[in-house]
Amino acid sequence: MYFLALGILFIMGTFALYYLANFHRFGRLENTEPGLSGYPSVSIIIPVRNEEEHVEQALSSVLKLDYPYLEIVVLDDRSTDRTPEILSAISKANPALKAFRIGELPKGWLGKNHALKKGADVSQGEYLLFSDADIYFAPDTLQRALTYMKKENTDFLALFPEMIVETAGAKIFAATFLVLFMSFARPWAVANPRNKEGFGIGAFSLVRRDAYLGMGTHAAIALYPDDDLELGRRVKKAGFSCRILDGNPLIKVHWYRTVWANVLGFEKNYFAGLDFKYSHFIFSSIALSGIYLWPWAGMFLPFPGQWAYAIICALQLLVFGFTCRKFRVPVVYGLLYPIGVIFFLLTGLRSVLLTYWQGGIKWRDTFYPLAELKAARKPRRL
Repeated sequence: MYFLALGILFIMGTFALYYLANFHRFGRLENTEPGLSGYPSVSIIIPVRNEEEHVEQALSSVLKLDYPYLEIVVLDDRSTDRTPEILSAISKANPALKAFRIGELPKGWLGKNHALKKGADVSQGEYLLFSDADIYFAPDTLQRALTYMKKENTDFLALFPEMIVETAGAKIFAATFLVLFMSFARPWAVANPRNKEGFGIGAFSLVRRDAYLGMGTHAAIALYPDDDLELGRRVKKAGFSCRILDGNPLIKVHWYRTVWANVLGFEKNYFAGLDFKYSHFIFSSIALSGIYLWPWAGMFLPFPGQWAYAIICALQLLVFGFTCRKFRVPVVYGLLYPIGVIFFLLTGLRSVLLTYWQGGIKWRDTFYPLAELKAARKPRRL
């Protein structure tokens, strides 16, 4: 037990030093002042399905973007609520917004991916901005983003949004997710051309059309539930330059309202992010439990190495508190991360068991067989 404590301390200490030392390289779009000498045309592509709660307000912020050559393409993917009527009214009042109705999903596609591909096909912009139907933009967001891309000569830019979180449980979940995702994705390393890893973000992924075509378009990731992550990964793998920035507070998203909403929201992505491999799920669950939960028990149980477990917990509190402060999430929710890790583990277990029990994923009223999802994926390093 003593050597276990020392081993976890070594892992956590090394990670904390690396994480804190490199976080300053994770830039903020807010620090880039608009300064374009020319305005390339941009098409914003937004898929929607049953988004009557947020779509009108979100599209209002899109329409207020301060950019002269802007095309807005909204794809209504078989909505059954008031979304079509809302889109019709908005498009009639705003000629810059073009709304398309998708009535049928072709075989071999996820609904969202098919909508994004169709949006890219019908759009004209030199740059494509893939976004979601619940994202709110500051008016100068796009000008800042294009200024940054031109300055850094980059082909792809993804932004982390500010999370609008309403309940205490959801805030704990969000704080935990931020640290775990940042630890795994390491956004500051994406700019390094020697680093093959990259990723996109559903809220804001802006890409040159040539780079989008070069990575194979959404046709290459037609059956990827984690399409946003894979889009950026494929762009980077195709040899294009990528950057990830903190978009806070220029773009905002309504995060899942409750813990249960988080559980449902991660249903399609959790197991997909592990390549639908049960071994990956078991390994990651043991690692999360051993690193983030066991040290708290080890501090109070009569085992050797209690001092090491205390240092581990202190380091974790430092990392979670630091991350929450950077992302403007109340620090107190980050300090409750053991609860968030338990939420996250149970969410993953539910995702795996439900996918196995159903033989696939049911998402937005459409069923996708597991055999097809697995066959479409290219295995990657965990």
